[in-house]
Amino acid sequence: TYIGADELSPLINISNTLNLQGPKQYISSFDFNGGLSELFVVYSSKLNDKISLGISYSKMFGTSKYKYSVDLYSLSYSNTGELLQTDFSENNYVINTQEYSSSRYLL
Repeated sequence: TYIGADELSPLINISNTLNLQGPKQYISSFDFNGGLSELFVVYSSKLNDKISLGISYSKMFGTSKYKYSVDLYSLSYSNTGELLQTDFSENNYVINTQEYSSSRYLL
């Protein structure tokens, strides 16, 4: 994907004090690991022909982790018209970890 220098600043949280000029290319990726699990226990009993009693307990738990990364490259052309890609800003990423835990009881 190609992006103009004037649109670059919000992506990498910098001001254009570097006098960025020319087109930039960015490559973004998204990775996700983890997930939710559930453990549950149920007990029921028939007291007589008309009455039953039961209880259930469930617990949800888990961790998820995602990483969003953006690598930026400066683009230019050689004398022969070949497109040249130069590293500009690599390994810009955000890692977010979420932990989940909940319980539920039913009678």
